[in-house]
Amino acid sequence: MCQMETSNMILLKGEPKTFQIKSVKKDNRNVFWVTFSDKRTFPYRQRDIVFLSSSVEINVEDSHLTRAERRLSPKRAWVFTHGFKKFYRLEFDNGIREYKDSDLKVEKSVLSDKKALHIFLYFKEVSSVNTIPTETGLISLFTKYQQLNFIEEDSTMATFLKPSLLKVHKGLGIYLFPFRSNRSQMIAVRSAFSSQISVIQGPPGTGKTQTILNIIANIVATGKSVLVVSNNNAAVENVREKLEQVGFGFLVTSLGRSEKQQLFIEKGQVGYPDMRDWSLKNYNEETKVLHDLNEKVGNVFLKQEQLAQDRLLMESLLTEQSHFLSEHNYDEIRLESYKKGPSDRLMKMWLELESEAEACELAENSPLKRLIRFLHKIRRRFLLRIIYSIKHVQDRKVLLADMKALYYVCKLKELQCDIEAAETFLQETKADELLEAQTKTSLALLKHRLSLKYRDANIRPRFESKDLYRKSDEIAKEYPVVLSTTFSARNTLPGHIFDYLIMDEASQVSVDSAVLALSVARNAVIVGDVLQLSHIVDKEERPNLLKINHEFGIPEAYNCLEQSFLSSVLHVLPHAPQILLREHYRCEPIIIDFCNQKFYGGSLIIMSTSKGGEMAMKVVKTVPGNLHRKIYDSQSGRWETFNQRENDELQHLLMAEPELEKDLGVITPYRGQVHLLRRNISNKLVEIDTIHKYQGREKDTIVFSTVLSQYDDFCDNPNLVNVAVSRAKRCFVLITNGNETTKPSVIGDLINYIQYHGVIVESKLHSIFDLLYSSYAQQRMHYLAGKPKVSDYDSENIAYNVLLTILKTHKVWNVLHVFPHYPLYDLIRDLSGLTDKQHRFVASPMAHVDFLISNRVTKQPVLAIEVNGFSYHHKGTAQAERDAIKRSILSAKGIRLLELDTVGSGEIEEVKAVLTNELGRIGTPDEA
Repeated sequence: MCQMETSNMILLKGEPKTFQIKSVKKDNRNVFWVTFSDKRTFPYRQRDIVFLSSSVEINVEDSHLTRAERRLSPKRAWVFTHGFKKFYRLEFDNGIREYKDSDLKVEKSVLSDKKALHIFLYFKEVSSVNTIPTETGLISLFTKYQQLNFIEEDSTMATFLKPSLLKVHKGLGIYLFPFRSNRSQMIAVRSAFSSQISVIQGPPGTGKTQTILNIIANIVATGKSVLVVSNNNAAVENVREKLEQVGFGFLVTSLGRSEKQQLFIEKGQVGYPDMRDWSLKNYNEETKVLHDLNEKVGNVFLKQEQLAQDRLLMESLLTEQSHFLSEHNYDEIRLESYKKGPSDRLMKMWLELESEAEACELAENSPLKRLIRFLHKIRRRFLLRIIYSIKHVQDRKVLLADMKALYYVCKLKELQCDIEAAETFLQETKADELLEAQTKTSLALLKHRLSLKYRDANIRPRFESKDLYRKSDEIAKEYPVVLSTTFSARNTLPGHIFDYLIMDEASQVSVDSAVLALSVARNAVIVGDVLQLSHIVDKEERPNLLKINHEFGIPEAYNCLEQSFLSSVLHVLPHAPQILLREHYRCEPIIIDFCNQKFYGGSLIIMSTSKGGEMAMKVVKTVPGNLHRKIYDSQSGRWETFNQRENDELQHLLMAEPELEKDLGVITPYRGQVHLLRRNISNKLVEIDTIHKYQGREKDTIVFSTVLSQYDDFCDNPNLVNVAVSRAKRCFVLITNGNETTKPSVIGDLINYIQYHGVIVESKLHSIFDLLYSSYAQQRMHYLAGKPKVSDYDSENIAYNVLLTILKTHKVWNVLHVFPHYPLYDLIRDLSGLTDKQHRFVASPMAHVDFLISNRVTKQPVLAIEVNGFSYHHKGTAQAERDAIKRSILSAKGIRLLELDTVGSGEIEEVKAVLTNELGRIGTPDEA
């Protein structure tokens, strides 16, 4: 017989019974005789009794302990572990009690972690000086932070404060898509359920709302609740409208500020719809059907994407071909003598011609020259099935030009075949019917699940104002989709923790505001676009915020002064799933492709098709001069900037093209220009506003008035220009100054892009033939890979790969392309001012720069790079003389040349420094 040691815990058949037991005795048959406090004794087999001796004390000040929804307040608490199960011992004033883990809920506060507490206190301090502009005025969040003294570790707020808490989820068995979707949207929906926090980047016109709706559908289908928030009511009300259109408005309510709550109590409680037809008898079969449909539409999406990319590539090739033929005064009739083969064969021919020229140059007057020409002639015949005798260098140059011109013809023919094949595939697979079936089946399955949830309820319960606090869980069960603004999130249903939070327009939400919203949800989906406009920090608040940042020494990822919430999440949780919505549907292809190439690195897939007709993009330039003015507005206490001449140009434009006013938006960075335009445009249907107010809106025609005579960092902000251009669906008109400038700028790139795709503007340089030399670059690297490893080829391969890596290191450099072995005669257009010797050098088919870095938007050169091997380029050699001529030509034509020595060091940093300098105030690149 042994007396009880109360520091241990005894489990009888899995139940903690320590303080009900007086003694335990074990006999020689391994039977335990347990005597209870009431003096009764019972035998237990060895497997039915467990002695636990190791325990860990719980800090009750940092923990919440609840049983049957009732908060417990013990003086001390311990946890014992047996296998995967936990058992608890709680000491109260009136005694000690023990609980299984299924009977007791223990929640730990993340604020017990010193780093998390420090960051939380920083946000709290920021909220004391940072006011949030809302539709009803300025508000402060400081009071709400004061009310927070406990943050559960399973909340998304805790994970944001302590990233190591980020949880990975298994996802759902089957995903519903009752709102028409595409490939990246489907991936985004799946990612939302694979992690506690996920990010969806939604560039303009890529269907963020559709994605959000499908995520909501899957949440409510699994019986969970979701809070949808944004920085403005318009964005979340759009979600309500879409749900109402398919009969799910009864699931939604708008809460947050007191007016919304009162409206819900008085008028917002609706009855159930008729759900008698929503139940499915063959639910399991329909689930299998949807699973198969989800697989099949994946193939459809891939083919649709390829079709869209081929169409855009064809349009781009046609534009580039017109520039090539025009700038070279090319005679297309000569191409008729060639047989039209595969475009990759033409690239091989091109490389053979260059290889022959290099070999002949090395052989000079050697008898080998004839043999070399003969061998290459046989090779050319094999490649193109043509006979073309080359006796002089000029002949080789003509043939090279023919190969390039022929490339466009052959590539366009190949693309046309690919387009027709894709269109045939989509017709034969009945793509539209498959997508419609996916939507209908998903909708039917969602309705079935909702019918099961509400089947036992005939009359919907009514709630009073006090129920928002007392019965918040019941309200969330009845109305699982709650809408609110971000800063009112904690007011929606006090006491209820939502299963999911969806935050839209997260780039426009301040970090301290968003963090509070995270406190009311277990999981979060953050939606936005870091390349669109961010929230604005008031100038008057900046000094105080700078002081707070200095006092707290806060990590840059949490910096409320520099980060939006979206950018902050990307830095704080780099391992959280991040999906880019790629398929764009809204704008004319030529309009959105500027944004695609300039800001998104060409990663968007443009699904929209050209409507034809008038030019989709135009530039209207005022006369040169300093035409903008500033005036002090006594009412607002601010200086207002405006430009009367740009206003006049708009008036002339609307008189000449009155049809533009049918669906017109006029946007500008400056309030002063908004006031001027509103006074002068009589048509009240024309919406005139600042670009910041226009984010999230769209018009058939957008006129962008830049106002300033010289662009500054505010007017030329990349995010601002991105939003401005992408508001236009059919037509974009830029009204700007006519001043000449050599300083790089985003708006300058926009002007050059529009000119490249419209009237061919006379220039001293050729347009960079992007598509032609992109294909050439791939073939050349493949060609050199099969060559003997001599130093020249090694250095070119190494340098090419290094340059590609450098261009990937900074977001602002996504706009750049690198081309190897770029010929001077395709670069230098205007030969005036050159000597005869320089003229002959440019005309030589072998004169080239080792690498040319160009702007993919403007098609203009940025930097030429030469890689000079010591043995071949040192002083006194023939190559050194050619280098000097090339150097003088590029200098005369204003092209920056960077020469790298193969025996030097620090080349990578040198290239980066020159690129940063050449890109000017486009910005010091942020790390990608």
